[in-house]
Amino acid sequence: MGAVLLLVLLPACAPGPAERERARLRADVDSIAAWFLRLDPTPGMSIAVVRGGDTLVMKGYGMARLEAGTPVTSGTVFAIGSITKSFTAAAVMRLVEEGRLRLDATVGELLPEYRGPGRTATVHHLLNHTSGIPTYPRSMVGPRDPAEAERTPAEMLALFSGQPPDFAPGADFRYSNSAYYLLGLIVERVSGPPDGAYVERALVRPAGLRRTGLCSAISADSVRAKGYDGFIGRVRDAPRENPGDHGAAGSMCSTSRDLVRWMHALREGVAVSPASYERMTVDAAVPAWERTRVGYGLMMGEIQGHPMIFHGGSLAGFNSVMLHFPADALTIVVLANGPMPVQNVAAEVARAVLGLERVRREY
Repeated sequence: MGAVLLLVLLPACAPGPAERERARLRADVDSIAAWFLRLDPTPGMSIAVVRGGDTLVMKGYGMARLEAGTPVTSGTVFAIGSITKSFTAAAVMRLVEEGRLRLDATVGELLPEYRGPGRTATVHHLLNHTSGIPTYPRSMVGPRDPAEAERTPAEMLALFSGQPPDFAPGADFRYSNSAYYLLGLIVERVSGPPDGAYVERALVRPAGLRRTGLCSAISADSVRAKGYDGFIGRVRDAPRENPGDHGAAGSMCSTSRDLVRWMHALREGVAVSPASYERMTVDAAVPAWERTRVGYGLMMGEIQGHPMIFHGGSLAGFNSVMLHFPADALTIVVLANGPMPVQNVAAEVARAVLGLERVRREY
């Protein structure tokens, strides 16, 4: 009788088709991560994959800090570089919604003390990189000791304020960190100091982001990944760079878990209104690179016919990317503490989840 009962119960304990598919996808992502880590001098990365309300993957791979033997987890904090721009753009749109800022206001109106190129460029031009303000060279910002004080706005403005404009505002597209640095000064001028307070109050807290903010406000302990570089296949400490120097263009840190929440907050009316999100991703988008359009703090492209909204980031020792496929309700975040081509990792993960033809078959 007991043996018969056991046989009856066994099918109920077996995983169903949905769980088997979830396990297969997790194994695929594990294989993709392991393959890239074998080939690249990057100690670790954090990957989050969420489809609809289903978390498929939320885990770390490799090491956050080699010296301490600290593994990467989904809660490990990474510098996210230019993904910061999505927060800056959302902050601008919130101020527009509140009636405190206009998209057609010019740099000269908002920052009368600024004497550099692009004084007639509008907030709209700054947001979608059509201002013509030349981007400051990364080489002129670092490397230097992150423990040193962040460069002052006057020091950062001096890097590009004496340069001629790349083109007249609105005449062309050219990616500009300088434009987003100015947007940060505008947000602070309109909302009030200190730097980052409005983003924290209006965006980070309502979105439920637990380990996201200015890198300078997040302690450099075991929760935070250390940046590394590669030389002839060997891992070494990355050149030193203070994220805070980049202001609203790239000074934030976050986790893969938080950035999934952030993408949800953007599109679900938590961070900005649906109308503002539509403007950020559709109405204000301009052609940039091949098959890529750039909006406000976000970019639009596709993978094998599947439209996606995305942005990446890079600082010394760190690379990051977040993707969202609206038609597939799929969000993918990959953060790495080295020169890992995270865009390629995320694209392969997307192909695996969406059942598309894979670029590599060795996983």
